[in-house]
Amino acid sequence: STTASVAPEVDVVRWWRVLQRRRMLMAIVFGVVVLSITLVTFLKPKSYTTEVRLIAGNANTTAQTSPNADQNLPVLNALLNAGGVQSPETYTELLHETPVAREVVSRLGLNISPNQLAGHVGIKPVTGTSIIAVAAKWSDPQTSAKIANTYANVFVDRERNLIAHQADSAIGFLQTQLPIAEQRLRTAQSALAEY
Repeated sequence: STTASVAPEVDVVRWWRVLQRRRMLMAIVFGVVVLSITLVTFLKPKSYTTEVRLIAGNANTTAQTSPNADQNLPVLNALLNAGGVQSPETYTELLHETPVAREVVSRLGLNISPNQLAGHVGIKPVTGTSIIAVAAKWSDPQTSAKIANTYANVFVDRERNLIAHQADSAIGFLQTQLPIAEQRLRTAQSALAEY
């Protein structure tokens, strides 16, 4: 029973002696690891990320419920209401489209393709909200901020133009249908008067 309690002490002492003999080797290995991590940290190119957030859909839903809201732009309000509320995921997919990246490259005069720019931009909806986060990663902070802000501006301009085009189409359709409806009304009034 006494030999069993002495054996672990002998093993600990033996390991301690081995460590003492190899301490120079361990110090060299430790130094090489620390030096390698330091070099990799300093030699790795720096990148900066800028994030902008967009609200998906119509932010003025409370304004449209007021009595004067529908009087200002009735056709546009009707188009927005008829189109339904788009989910943040829908807008996220629209932000991923090549024309948005192409316009950002054009506006900023970047010397990369739209597909390459898309590799520097991360777009994702914020879970549980109607907010979309657009993050641009670049080697300098100014360009990163310009890309993120321009991405948001291009998308807002593109959506605004889409709504304006839909409003113009609706107005054009109404202008062609209005004379036809007026003619039908006159015909119906004549038929009613004759009756």
